[in-house]
Amino acid sequence: MYGHLITLPPRGRAAHWKGTFGKMRLILIRHGESDWGQRASRSRLYLADRVARRPGGLLLTAQGAPSIPPTLADVLEGPIPTWAQEGQGWDIDTTLDEAGFATVEKLDAFPKTTYLDIGAVVYMLRAVPWTITDFDVERYRERLYRLHLRTKREAGFTVRDHHRLLEMRKPAER
Repeated sequence: MYGHLITLPPRGRAAHWKGTFGKMRLILIRHGESDWGQRASRSRLYLADRVARRPGGLLLTAQGAPSIPPTLADVLEGPIPTWAQEGQGWDIDTTLDEAGFATVEKLDAFPKTTYLDIGAVVYMLRAVPWTITDFDVERYRERLYRLHLRTKREAGFTVRDHHRLLEMRKPAER
């Protein structure tokens, strides 16, 4: 339907697409597949622009958006990266507008995650290191225990995420 389809590789894996940029019509970028800094996200968007630059090219991306309290960082009183703090984020809308993309659709999604035991919280914090930048089980042991008691008392602990889903198209040349 879209010709060539590409998704960016997970962090740390190289991509080799020499000579294929002109053939691709669609690129997908998932925020979970990109490095967790603004610079890396911007460089991936640059790649997306090169791929979707062809008139009619389509860009689909899911980006993190401002958090909805309480977050795990709020509950465990841990630091988050500067780029994730309110007002410090990257304005992807402006970047895409400046790159010449037209909006097809923008959606906000608010998925919920309910943790039923503290092991799941620890696993997530280790898997997603930018949630709390200095997370270490020993350093957070007492705070984790308080969250464990709360989770048992309330039959779970729920957090809500905020994701922006964007479908953008490179307008056809006139």
